Amino acid sequence: MDRVVILDGYTDEPAGLGVPPYLDVYPRYVAGAVWSVDRSIDVRYFTIDQARGGDWAGFVRIANEARVLIVIAGIVTPGKYLGGASP
Repeated sequence: MDRVVILDGYTDEPAGLGVPPYLDVYPRYVAGAVWSVDRSIDVRYFTIDQARGGDWAGFVRIANEARVLIVIAGIVTPGKYLGGASP
C-alpha cells in the first residue's frame, strides 16, 4: 500500500482556524487530493510538535517508508485575531 505523510509546520492564516477537528485547510486539501486519486492510500498526519516532541525516530521511520512526504509551513502574520493575538 502506498503511504503519504503530511508534516504540518502550521500556517498562520485566520481563515483556516476554528473548524473542527481544528486542522488547517492545507492538510485537508492535500489529503483530499491524494484520496481523489486513490482512496486506498494511507495518509498519515503529524504536527511538527508531534514529530519534534514525541518519538522522532518513529516519525522518521514512518516518513522514510512513505512514497511522499509533504511539509506544510508558513510565516507568522503579526496582528491580533479574534480569540487571540500573535506574539
